[in-house]
Amino acid sequence: MSPTTTPPASKEPLNLADADGQFRRKASQFRKWISAALGARSPPKPNRSVLYIGWSCRWAHRPNIVRSLKGLEGVIQLVPLAGRLCPNGPLLWGEDAEEATVEPLYGFTHLRQLYERADSSYSRRATVPVLWDRKNETIGSNESAEIIRMFYTEFDALLPPEVREERRPLLLAELRTQIDELNEWVYHEIDNGVYKAGFATTQEAYDANVELLFESLDRMERVLAEGQGPLIFGTHLTEADIRLFTTIMW
Repeated sequence: MSPTTTPPASKEPLNLADADGQFRRKASQFRKWISAALGARSPPKPNRSVLYIGWSCRWAHRPNIVRSLKGLEGVIQLVPLAGRLCPNGPLLWGEDAEEATVEPLYGFTHLRQLYERADSSYSRRATVPVLWDRKNETIGSNESAEIIRMFYTEFDALLPPEVREERRPLLLAELRTQIDELNEWVYHEIDNGVYKAGFATTQEAYDANVELLFESLDRMERVLAEGQGPLIFGTHLTEADIRLFTTIMW
């Protein structure tokens, strides 16, 4: 198969549930932290990091939104994946599956090749987002929650003054505990809740997860109604809004 040949899309249903019918998300494996600290192995540098995303993935939209909000377009390269599932993982690169081409750094045709470049023994699913470290030629992180925090903390000195955390914080110091607590239950019951319901393979697992999901959506409705709106913590956009938004919209 030539590098630009599009493999056939997978027609098999995606089964990610355990034997009991429950979907249990595995922890992200690549968790290196980009740090602005003196002497850090992976410091924030212009054009050193590459963000790989898929337009159909709500987790990948999180760092893409923060990248845009914080004006990091000229600092972090964006590589979108065409929305197509293939036997070797989601694939091919580009805005559209019908016009997909090879990956710009290495000429890869599948996301799995990028994972194997970072770790030749990698055997788990290849997922987005991926924050790639050009210098060390490895995956810095594939955990969206950590990528977005790195974008507005460790990259802060590279940002335009008007969007730095001092001027436009996504993690207000006085709200950090509340934001972290809200993120925790929203992740388990809404963000991941839609997957636990959608990927359930038994009626019992499906019913339990759907019930919890809608109870949690009702709880979020109350949070929004009791606040001073239109956002979760009033009129100030925070990380919590971005994390919820991508699940509600996608």
